[in-house]
Amino acid sequence: PVGDYEYSSNLISSGNGKNFLRYILSERLHGYFSDARFFGFIREEQLGFTAEKNIEKYGVHILTQSVALDRKEGDSIEYCALSRDPVVSSGEYDLQTNTMNPMIPLEIHYPLGEEQNIEGIRFEKIELEDGKLLQNFQGNMALYNYQTGGYDLLPSKDGTLEGEKLTPYLSEKKELNIRFVPKESNVSPQIRQYLPQIYVVAKEEA
Repeated sequence: PVGDYEYSSNLISSGNGKNFLRYILSERLHGYFSDARFFGFIREEQLGFTAEKNIEKYGVHILTQSVALDRKEGDSIEYCALSRDPVVSSGEYDLQTNTMNPMIPLEIHYPLGEEQNIEGIRFEKIELEDGKLLQNFQGNMALYNYQTGGYDLLPSKDGTLEGEKLTPYLSEKKELNIRFVPKESNVSPQIRQYLPQIYVVAKEEA
């Protein structure tokens, strides 16, 4: 608690303040994101962003901050592939929620970090009870093979690729191309499907 926290707490937990808080959280804290997000509510006596100081004001200010969640162990670091701004080659994809439209196949280009020495990647599904309109991805994932020029189905049952098994699927610039092909039984314009989260384990180049 900082400052007049009782006033701020009462304001955002009742009436229109509560509705506004619900809106903020629904807009900023839904789906996947690769960082930790903090929200602060403060009441300032003076407004610091206007030339006119004698302004009658009500309510509180909302401060937001995000913190990267890269994990380090020794000289290895683990981070989320979504933090490197993936590029959609074809299909319909929403980066904010990491969801796709299952009516059409999706192809995404993931730059994993040219400056990194990639040791391995793993795919993790979100823990979600499949519903009618929001589901986990159901279908096949195929990785582009830079050695053969074709696509291979994900060769690992546990969702982990390391060392020589990963090498064919990384470009010289440490890029990964994945094609997601949903099952035809799940086709519907209303449904969205969560894609697996991709985590990268790497060492920084010396």
